[in-house]
Amino acid sequence: MKKIKILKATESTRVKMLNKFGSSKNNVKIAEKCLQLCEDWAIIKSGSMDEIDIKSAKKSCKKYVKENLAKDEAVGSLFFSIVMGIIVKLIVDWIVNNFIYNLKK
Repeated sequence: MKKIKILKATESTRVKMLNKFGSSKNNVKIAEKCLQLCEDWAIIKSGSMDEIDIKSAKKSCKKYVKENLAKDEAVGSLFFSIVMGIIVKLIVDWIVNNFIYNLKK
């Protein structure tokens, strides 16, 4: 897979991401980190990307992002940490799904 295709997928996802998460600085920060990890994953997998289906690509990319997403310091109560964990998961899922869709089209 060519670097140009990866960059186009990144930029297309970034535009949608800013529309979706632009109202919250923290969410944009998390989404940007997720998107960067998606791009890193795509570069690593670029040789075999054309051979894997969308479902496998999403699964592999999500795993890579979750493993490499550095958790910020736990701030506040247990409830706050649980809520932030849910928000991060939703952001990761959204970013990965959109990135893979843009990459495979």
